[in-house]
Amino acid sequence: MTVRFLPKVLAAGVLAFTMASCDEPPLYDVPDDMVVLNMMDEDHGCTLMGETDIHITRDMNFISEQYRFIEVPKAQSLGHVEENEPNLSTLTDKAAVEQYSGYLAIRNGDVVRFPSGKVAVILDRPYYRMWVDDFIKDSAKKIVGAIVNFAQFMPDGNGLPNMYTEVGSVSPDKNLLVSVPTKECEAMFAEPDAAYFECITVNSGKKSTDFEVRLRPGALQQMPPEMQSGTFRLYVRHARACTILNFQLCPA
Repeated sequence: MTVRFLPKVLAAGVLAFTMASCDEPPLYDVPDDMVVLNMMDEDHGCTLMGETDIHITRDMNFISEQYRFIEVPKAQSLGHVEENEPNLSTLTDKAAVEQYSGYLAIRNGDVVRFPSGKVAVILDRPYYRMWVDDFIKDSAKKIVGAIVNFAQFMPDGNGLPNMYTEVGSVSPDKNLLVSVPTKECEAMFAEPDAAYFECITVNSGKKSTDFEVRLRPGALQQMPPEMQSGTFRLYVRHARACTILNFQLCPA
């Protein structure tokens, strides 16, 4: 069976606006819902960033139990944070608050690491860009917080199929061919599906990538009967985004 696809935010309210002067960096590709927030550290009010638990510690680090961070030093503005496509594999659980530095904040569990070692954000999972404009100081000139610009973004699928698109079925005597209209894609299975299926790249052309989904030898004998009637998922990555495709099993 062959399946072919046709090619195909959230802010808590603006707390402060700043007027741009001629010598300030341009706001490139900044959404209308960008928030400018005075974030006080944990000893001076512990301001949370929007609807998240992201806050600043007393030693001036961004930290969160829900999110991890990627640091982008010396970004021109919020709109420039991703212009050089920061490496998602550098995710860390905290990030130093630095003036004019940018950050990505991605929720735990919203990234997938592929066999190549490359990391991608799941296509329907929003994340944040952040940018530190300036520090906030008290009357004694001690830093007690930072002025942070932030907004929510969605991963760029670059032609990847929509999440949870149904791509057909595989059986013991018939493999499933999936053609994705994007070059240089990578596919994988997560557990427990990886124990029963394998995915082979059969073509990687200039405009598309073709994958063949196969049952592993002896998979039907090892797979629990109740699992055989369920839905299985193939993860497909292009650049820094990935989608999840659904398929079925025909045991006979």
